[in-house]
Amino acid sequence: MRNRLAAGAVIAIVAVGVGGCAAGGAPPGPSPTPTSRDVSVAYRCLADHSPWTLDLDAAHAEWSDAADDPAHPVTGGEANGTATVRFSRGETPRWEFTATGVDYELFFADGVREATEVAADSHGRYAIAEPGDRLVLSAVQVDASSETATTTASDGTTASGVTVAAPLFPWLVGSSVAFTCTEHRLVISTPGQVPASWTLQPGG
Repeated sequence: MRNRLAAGAVIAIVAVGVGGCAAGGAPPGPSPTPTSRDVSVAYRCLADHSPWTLDLDAAHAEWSDAADDPAHPVTGGEANGTATVRFSRGETPRWEFTATGVDYELFFADGVREATEVAADSHGRYAIAEPGDRLVLSAVQVDASSETATTTASDGTTASGVTVAAPLFPWLVGSSVAFTCTEHRLVISTPGQVPASWTLQPGG
């Protein structure tokens, strides 16, 4: 009699287990890989201190040094305008970039001046790759973009074009860039480009 009761209990347990699987459908898949602490901190750093303003003077200085050529020496120049990038966080982190009135100028020893005016408005999504030091851009959309390059000769005559191309903003270099972020500074690395890195300060 006891054996019959035990068998009945086993059958009942199996039935409940099978019924539970049928009611709930397929067993859940593997849980998503948790985001590391460093990645979470990087997301917060980018978003919480936005907007970030590009240090155009520092970029110009490196660009100007690279452009200096004994055959056509650079004697000076300047950068004007404002360029900012803003990051958000959440289920779909996004970024927005705006460049307004940006103007790169180079002055040469022979009296020639070159100027490139740049305007841009773009946005997209982004992710931070492990271990939290790489920015991966996706779904990039360019809402507006313009560039006007002009050379002014020593006699004041002007012509379209320049001999030294203006720097490319880091999000135009590639879809994945290395970066470091603190509450005081954001640095985006663009090796092989001029400048090789961009410094941004918090605040618009």
